[in-house]
Amino acid sequence: MWSILIMVILGLGSGNLLAQELDIVPITSYYDAADFSSAAFQGDYAFLATRYGFMILDISDPGDPQEIVHMPTDGICNSVSVYGDFLFTCDAIYGLEIYDISDIDDPLLLGSLDPPGSIRKVCPLNDEILYVAAESYGLDIVDYSDPANLELINYIFVGGEAFDARVYDNWLYIGIGIAGLAVYDISMPADPVYSMIWNTFGGNCKNIYIYPDGSYLLMADLANGTHILDLTIPNIPTWAASVIDPGHFSLTACGSASYGFCSLSGGGISSFSMDGTVLDEIQSTSSSSIINEFGDFLFVSCGDSGLMVVDAGNPSNMEVRYNYFDPYRPTSMEVLGNVMYLGGITGGLHILDITNPNNPLYVDSLSITDVRDIIFSPDTVYMYVSNYQRGIEVYSLDDPFSPQYLRTIATEIDTGSGLMMIRDGYLYNSILDYGLNIFDLSDPGNPIMVYYTPERIPNFGTFALSEDGENLFSCSDVLSVFSLPEPDTVELEYEITTFETPQGMLVKDNFMYFNDAGEWVYVLDITNVAYIFKVDSITEGNYLGDGSFIGDDYMFQSKYDEGFCIFDISDPTDIFKVPGTDTETPGFVGQGLSDGDVLYITDYFDMRVFGLYGNGIEGIPQIRPLNDYTLLYPAHPNPFNAEAVISFEVFKPGKVKLSVYNINGEKITTLAEQFYQPGNYRVDFSGKSFSSGVYFARLESGGKQQTQKMMLVK
Repeated sequence: MWSILIMVILGLGSGNLLAQELDIVPITSYYDAADFSSAAFQGDYAFLATRYGFMILDISDPGDPQEIVHMPTDGICNSVSVYGDFLFTCDAIYGLEIYDISDIDDPLLLGSLDPPGSIRKVCPLNDEILYVAAESYGLDIVDYSDPANLELINYIFVGGEAFDARVYDNWLYIGIGIAGLAVYDISMPADPVYSMIWNTFGGNCKNIYIYPDGSYLLMADLANGTHILDLTIPNIPTWAASVIDPGHFSLTACGSASYGFCSLSGGGISSFSMDGTVLDEIQSTSSSSIINEFGDFLFVSCGDSGLMVVDAGNPSNMEVRYNYFDPYRPTSMEVLGNVMYLGGITGGLHILDITNPNNPLYVDSLSITDVRDIIFSPDTVYMYVSNYQRGIEVYSLDDPFSPQYLRTIATEIDTGSGLMMIRDGYLYNSILDYGLNIFDLSDPGNPIMVYYTPERIPNFGTFALSEDGENLFSCSDVLSVFSLPEPDTVELEYEITTFETPQGMLVKDNFMYFNDAGEWVYVLDITNVAYIFKVDSITEGNYLGDGSFIGDDYMFQSKYDEGFCIFDISDPTDIFKVPGTDTETPGFVGQGLSDGDVLYITDYFDMRVFGLYGNGIEGIPQIRPLNDYTLLYPAHPNPFNAEAVISFEVFKPGKVKLSVYNINGEKITTLAEQFYQPGNYRVDFSGKSFSSGVYFARLESGGKQQTQKMMLVK
């Protein structure tokens, strides 16, 4: 064992001047993530709370929903309700918000109110009164007769956690956490009068549903299944039956005609008759399913893994008719040329075309669950995907937009594949809460395991390799230093216990940057691993997550629920936070990845794109007018030799025409002419049959035209 002298002296770095001033500017977001935690229906439209905001779907054909609007809210939208021309959202951060949806294509925020408590559900009574379930605070009563000036006029302490509220005739029913169901007389709407409580026994009422004819009420009891209550006497609900199969730990319930539907604790839904007999079940990938009925169809939110539409016209034989593009919480991403691979805990690995970083285009998805990391072979012929549940999946990248699965390489011990790194022909893979695996990449299409940690290292997860490949550093309960006498041999040299809780690390040149206790960033000189010492440190005073390098002089740093910032590390002995780079986001920032001008981040709900030097990428529009129907992006490449890609974005559904004209204003071809739903699209233009020169792409929609110049060079 080496003789070790470790010097760690706490201190804050002071600032210096930048060679080039960073100016973080949002460019766009790729909103492919959502938790469909709530839904409401009106006419041919479905309104969904997506956590990030809310989504409106045209469900005139329930088996083929079409997205109309996906709008962010200020915080985290966890519930929606609809009444007339108003949409109400419950935002976990900013409270109650009300939108005018008289123009379904363009919802307009009218007003907001942050009433006491954590609001869960809005129950509109009429054109003036809202009942708002506010969890432990009780029930808030809000006057919205003037939507721009919402007013809290009363509240009721219900003796438990108010999760849901429903109205039938002159009676208000409130789902109360451990208590059950409370009933109030609302003959005087602003001053409800307590009537009774229907108690559950050690259960947890999360959701209630009343049949349109007022015959029955369903209680989703998280611990004891679904209870069916008879409402023959509306103010005295009486027990009729319960669905108490062990699989029916219910989160939500709804009904249709003489049948009911409820969620399953293991994922999916169940149908049942009114005597509590289970008729049919459909499984899903998530443990928390939210159900809403629309005629014979059920819209089922599968937690964070998407939206499922089920035909329940025959409750004894339910059929899945539609699965919404599986959104998920992105946790990892990697870029190869103009292709981005974006993976998450559920929902798959998505392939995006980022030829135009301002306008990422969805191309395809791979059905992979629990993606933890992505890396390419040194020759970029193969992609390795760290699958927490299965090991390392190997894909061929002959066509980067269409990776082909080859095989899965098992890890040892099988407790969860995590972070990966490649150095000198070997792949290093962390096995979470256990240790390290090393694979020989002599045959990169078929990695061979040559080493695994013989004994468990508690909390092992993050690691880094020295630039020369002779040492490995890891974060567990301590900061560990390993030597690599051979690439397939790992020897523990010593552990540093000076730090409180090492959480993440990066190595560049002869310096290590790592987080301690979620508050400090330390810089250690690791030139001689037998003599590691601190050269600088800085504290943010809040939780710090993952980091990554931006070029040679900067480091991205996640601040988790507070966004991110960027540090100047041009002088490792004097690092500092770059002024003006503190950037808030609506979610929980994870990974950051940069090509020098553009920063991509995963933000729990989506992938976001930021320009690092003020205007992002020269020549690309940053902001679109709110009344635009479409936006035409520059062709790529431009100039082009034989073929170019023309991309455009549709904001409102309608007819779109894309044509190409020559320098004389003559139309030479029409590339697209059809009805488009909102989204990103790309069209290939072949110039093989045309001569060199200037051409113009023209996009027509909503009575407007947009033009982009292209140069064909042969």
